[in-house]
Amino acid sequence: PKEESKEVSGEEAHAVSTPNVSFKQSTEIATSIRGKKVEEAQKILQAAIDEKTPLAFTKYCRGLGHKPGMGPGRFVPKACKAMLVVVNSAAANAENKGMTNLFISTVTTSKLGGNRATRHGYDGKRARIEVRVKQQ
Repeated sequence: PKEESKEVSGEEAHAVSTPNVSFKQSTEIATSIRGKKVEEAQKILQAAIDEKTPLAFTKYCRGLGHKPGMGPGRFVPKACKAMLVVVNSAAANAENKGMTNLFISTVTTSKLGGNRATRHGYDGKRARIEVRVKQQ
């Protein structure tokens, strides 16, 4: 996967990646970590990777089974690993700028097109994930 890092402003840092993961799953993960502290988001993602705590699915949940104590949910370890890499990269970029006490201000996911796995008209699963962190 391709990773980019850009400087945004003095009070903000961000990281971008384009891993081979489902756009719908990455959108649901983004919803669950948006607005949280970086350490809390890392714990949520690690728990989903270890299949201890499922993530709630609110938008793309048609036909999805319910998990105990919550509505529709799912463990998505591959997508969570990709999201964790981007969160860690954004946090490292912020630490390089001397920022502390970070929270995730923006998580953006978008679907990537292109000619990957085009046999029989199939587009491979690919998403663009962007995470921005700010200082509290």
